[in-house]
Amino acid sequence: MKEIRITSRKNEHIKQLRLIKEGKNDDNLTLVSGLNSIRMAHQSGLLKEIICLEKMEEFSDVTNTLVSEDIIKLLSAHVSPSGAIGVVALDEPEYPLNDENIVLLDNVQDPGNVGTIYRNALAFSFKHVYSFGDTAKWTNSKVIQASEGALFHLDFRKVDISYLKNLKKIGYKIIVTTLGKDSIDLESAVKKINSKFVIVFSNEGHGVNGNIDALADLRIKINIKNIDSLNVASASAITLFCLDKLNS
Repeated sequence: MKEIRITSRKNEHIKQLRLIKEGKNDDNLTLVSGLNSIRMAHQSGLLKEIICLEKMEEFSDVTNTLVSEDIIKLLSAHVSPSGAIGVVALDEPEYPLNDENIVLLDNVQDPGNVGTIYRNALAFSFKHVYSFGDTAKWTNSKVIQASEGALFHLDFRKVDISYLKNLKKIGYKIIVTTLGKDSIDLESAVKKINSKFVIVFSNEGHGVNGNIDALADLRIKINIKNIDSLNVASASAITLFCLDKLNS
């Protein structure tokens, strides 16, 4: 185990970690609080360093940087931090698609929603979750916190409209969630889907991107009562639960 002890907030390494916390670093390093999320990152081989109050044998294969409680509070995004913070590398994974279904986040800007959708995707066996447009980035601390570690077990990347056109060429159907007049209800839609697909969840305020909508093979909606619409994260949970049945 490589062990480093730092006592000063002005230490150069602590300064670099603060830049990571503030999202001012040029790489895909991010800080993760909470032992459950740190463990999930470790299981996926993404954990590079653990910042802790005392050495942790559980993470003996990565650098243990021992600091004071004051420094833990300085680096943590939580009001009441645990005694450990993980330094995690979130480079885009290189998972093969293998004709598996894809979740696409279309300009979903709220990091809490994005993180929750990552968690929903993992819960319902969708391991490819791609971002389009101004979707909150996976290195955002609020995204990571909301995903509760699910992100570390997923294939995530940012894609553009050309990528989606290429998916269509190799047989993927584009399914968009929208309240448009030509949308069919989710239950009926499930019966119509008989091929690999991309399911699109869009920005609540602006709706589905026009370029993506132009590629749509199917438009679906959830039948609801008493309210106009659902939060995108809530809608994703219902939709992915139903679509997961196709994989069973």
